[in-house]
Amino acid sequence: MDISSEALRNGVDSLSSKYAGLDIKTIVGDFDGAVKLNIINRPALITCFGSTIGNQLPEQRHNMLSQIWAQMHHGDALLLGVDLVKDTQGMVSAYQDQNGTLAAFCKNGLTVLNYELGADFKLESFEHVTTWNSQLRRVENCLLACHPQTITLSKPKTTVSFAKKEPLTVGISYKFSQESLRSELRAAGFDLTRWWTDAQGCYAIALSFPVQPPTF
Repeated sequence: MDISSEALRNGVDSLSSKYAGLDIKTIVGDFDGAVKLNIINRPALITCFGSTIGNQLPEQRHNMLSQIWAQMHHGDALLLGVDLVKDTQGMVSAYQDQNGTLAAFCKNGLTVLNYELGADFKLESFEHVTTWNSQLRRVENCLLACHPQTITLSKPKTTVSFAKKEPLTVGISYKFSQESLRSELRAAGFDLTRWWTDAQGCYAIALSFPVQPPTF
């Protein structure tokens, strides 16, 4: 499942060339909308890797997990990949990379806004900054206005003003602990039963089963 049909086609081509005989069905969709899994064979293992849930707000995660739970049968399982809370400097450095890769990625969002909304953002007028929000336990990627400026949009016709150093949040990445994830899964109807981490405890894979599957 992905919002990009091209990415899905590339993924199918890559997997099919490596693993002959796979029957791959794709879903073009958005995790914030209706998650329709269309599961045919049982039992099913539903996987969500790449720390996808870390880029969602708590209410969005709960909605996604609850929708998945509602489509599960007895014996189905959910396998999640999550990024764990770790050394603050290490987390920030991973995003504030010296090569400027993420900075370029974030500024490209301004290019998209210029194209899609007829805006007049100047990329050199914003500086990429990464911070750790300890209260919310998430990494926040922002673009700071280098100077006071007013942005004009033509679709819709409006203006947006920025003060110097005013942040424009462009991305968030929540980090988890075993207990915090267990609590979120429980609230959506799951029981976390297995937990694997890398040697450094930076990442985890969590296996959960629906506590009371709605269908059998």
